[in-house]
Amino acid sequence: MDGVLVDVTESYRETIARTVERFTGRAITRETIQEYKNEGGWSDDWRLSHHIVRRAGVPAPFDHLIYATDPSTLFVGASQAQILFNGLAPGFVGLCQMNFVVPGPPSQQTGGGVSSSSVSLTVGGNAANSVVLSVQ
Repeated sequence: MDGVLVDVTESYRETIARTVERFTGRAITRETIQEYKNEGGWSDDWRLSHHIVRRAGVPAPFDHLIYATDPSTLFVGASQAQILFNGLAPGFVGLCQMNFVVPGPPSQQTGGGVSSSSVSLTVGGNAANSVVLSVQ
């Protein structure tokens, strides 16, 4: 294969198929994906997924924001952060974006000029896995 060590084509096709099924509730065949690829102009798999999902009538706009409807809270350390935006990331199928204001400097000094705090998110009453926010 012309210097390619690993052929990842099928993993990309699988990502398109799963994304489309997740957002439309309908499976798409590899043959249908290949038909789109054969048309040309679909080298960006996210744009192709977006196109297929939009053709199925599911909102995933590039031109306006869609906000999350479940109530969300975000804590950085022990302080609640102000959430500025929570919703679909414009132009990306299945990617949720959250913009927030960090409520203060990170709570723990970890050395080398790096500070860190845990970040805890709850959406619709369901806690997500905590992560660590490090700042240098």
